[in-house]
Amino acid sequence: MFVETQKTLKLFKRESKLGICHTVRRNNVIYVLKCDTCGDTFKKPKSKVDPERVEKAPKHFCDKCDL
Repeated sequence: MFVETQKTLKLFKRESKLGICHTVRRNNVIYVLKCDTCGDTFKKPKSKVDPERVEKAPKHFCDKCDL
């Protein structure tokens, strides 16, 4: 079952060709899902989940139950 979405912000520094240090931001969206078999909550990145499957899929399974 779909629970919520979380947004994370990762900051890291990178050096340009001219030697100037820049702070780079990366935004990630993570889906929080609840397993319909065992009831555990788990997280998956948005890039790894089919967009139509998130809200319309009848069941979600965690890695332990998806054998």
